Amino acid sequence: MKDFKVKLKMIENIKNKSMEGCTNMKIYKVTLMLNYNHIFLEVIISRNNIITTRKLAEKVGNSGEIFLTNNKLNLVNDDMNHCFDITDIERDLYQFQICKKEMKPIDTSKLSAKEILDLMYNEDYMTDENDYVNVDWSISEVYKRLKDKYPEKDVFKFDSLAYGIEEVGK
Repeated sequence: MKDFKVKLKMIENIKNKSMEGCTNMKIYKVTLMLNYNHIFLEVIISRNNIITTRKLAEKVGNSGEIFLTNNKLNLVNDDMNHCFDITDIERDLYQFQICKKEMKPIDTSKLSAKEILDLMYNEDYMTDENDYVNVDWSISEVYKRLKDKYPEKDVFKFDSLAYGIEEVGK
């Protein structure tokens, strides 16, 4: 954890200084895919949040959790330390999608292990990229939609589905 905090401090220092003279420094982009009740979220951690080592990029990808609040997305690591914020105006860093495939909800808590396994291979519950459509929703709009549906909640935790790492510069 201390190593992670030191790296985050280093990133903050880099963000505040000119990149001039840093021609050999690698920069990574981490793309996170997350889900909250059939609302999918793609978040790009790059440009404003400089990640300079592959190890740190993997740590962000592996341990990142996204919490949606009324005006921003909060990315935290596995120790629940705050890492990055993304706001409505940073539209190039996030994209919401919805699944357009109709699927009957199933309470898996009442299923046996075999029934759950069978369900995982049931084509009625499999999706591919053609089943999703991008929606032009802001962070605030998604928060309002979820808050209307779940008025007892103030924060919505998006579950991680996958992540990708790409070297984007030196």
